[in-house]
Amino acid sequence: MAEEQDIASTRIRLTQRRYVKLGTLLSILVAIAGGMYTLVDREFKMRNELETLQKNYDSSQEQLQNVRRELSLKTKALTRLDRTVPIPDQPERDSIIIDPLDYNEVELQWIDPVQPEGAEYEIVLHSPSRSSIPKPKDVTPPAKNREKVHREGHGVFFWKIGDVTNKRWSDYASFSVYPSTLERVRATERLVVGRTRNYDQYDNGVVRLEDELVDLIAKYLERKFDILDVKVDRRKIDWRNLLEAVKSGDVDIALANITKSKRRERDYFPLKFSVGYLPNHQLLVHRKGERYPEFPDGLRGKVVGAHVGSINLKAAGAISKKYGFVVNDKAPSYAHSLRALEKGDIDFAMIDVVAYAERKTRLTRNIECYGPSGPEFDEILREFYMRELERPDEEIAIAVHDRHPDTAKITLLKLINEMLQSREGQSEIERLKKLHFSRPEDPCEG
Repeated sequence: MAEEQDIASTRIRLTQRRYVKLGTLLSILVAIAGGMYTLVDREFKMRNELETLQKNYDSSQEQLQNVRRELSLKTKALTRLDRTVPIPDQPERDSIIIDPLDYNEVELQWIDPVQPEGAEYEIVLHSPSRSSIPKPKDVTPPAKNREKVHREGHGVFFWKIGDVTNKRWSDYASFSVYPSTLERVRATERLVVGRTRNYDQYDNGVVRLEDELVDLIAKYLERKFDILDVKVDRRKIDWRNLLEAVKSGDVDIALANITKSKRRERDYFPLKFSVGYLPNHQLLVHRKGERYPEFPDGLRGKVVGAHVGSINLKAAGAISKKYGFVVNDKAPSYAHSLRALEKGDIDFAMIDVVAYAERKTRLTRNIECYGPSGPEFDEILREFYMRELERPDEEIAIAVHDRHPDTAKITLLKLINEMLQSREGQSEIERLKKLHFSRPEDPCEG
């Protein structure tokens, strides 16, 4: 009996110890959970504070930019109202120049409302690497009002022009010089993107895809350079001026359903194209409900339209004699070409297949395919493609202002290609295609 009591007592003590240990363990777990909750709560609060600070910073920067812009405009306006002093004109105030060379000439232009005969003008240029580079007195004919001066280094330059004979000096104007497009993007934390109004009224799938693709590029640059936020400055530019804007450096890149072309790279140097992100084919379309003889007989004596400066227009011109149709080149944009088709001003339109492959919109509801499409039409255009594109088929790519020093190991073009060819980039492009395009690559099949 005593032995049984000892065993029972031992069991009770062991059970009590287990409960004590379990209680201690639970207390530790509760303490850990409480600590984790506190950490998570602190992290959440810190994230909110960081987001608030970032929003306040962005708002302050935007307000600062607006104040600077307003001040610049007011200064320029006041200066122009003052008809007694010279006015800096070119480069425009706060303009940006991409020039890989450390030493080069820059042409400064000014306006002088007085235009005194035989005036002696003096230019003062403040360089980032030297405090002042005065231009010797120079008798400049009033009709000329321009002078090339040597600049040194890269950064922000300030300059003013003075009529030293009559002691009349302008206010300072500024311009910035960067060695490459990438350096300008990194320094300003801003990517300037050229877009076009070609598709605006049609809510085009290509437009939506390209808008999201631009955001992906900005995020990729943020990660590469550890930048908190790369601002995307989208600028709507008329199609006829879009490639010229890339050439001049007014925009860093352009996305507007642009066909990659070696001829365009030569004509608009230093424009370079990225790797393609969408395959493309030419496509003939007509108004829905119209009936024509089978291809190519239905084209004879008809009018085929395409917009100015496009591969569509050149492709139509390349086969017009062979198939006996007239090319209408009056449309300044895609929208105008399609509007002309809807109104009956033209019989057919030459368009990109990616424009027809999108989800149902006003564009795809009102037109139908005509004749061969996809690779079959590529074969008809092969000679033209090899001459114009220097490849047997088409692809849509990003136009990049690719000016940089020869020694540059990293360029904006290389980073964009890197992003487009990465597993993440390919996956995102496929996702965007499925999201915005409901038809196959050859939408006239089936």
